[in-house]
Amino acid sequence: MRHLIFEDNYPPGQGDCRSLKQAFAQGGAAAEALAGQLDVYAEFPPVFQTAADGIQDN
Repeated sequence: MRHLIFEDNYPPGQGDCRSLKQAFAQGGAAAEALAGQLDVYAEFPPVFQTAADGIQDN
């Protein structure tokens, strides 16, 4: 694959599926092997902040 977009709006350790974010947060040999297969890995901030993000709306 040339490009891959995976939407994961959950904090590390939460969520309903295994994602790249969770793999990197766990660390270890699996994360290092995964990083060796990628040219670029980027996370973008959420479009909407919620109370679950730790930010309260006014």
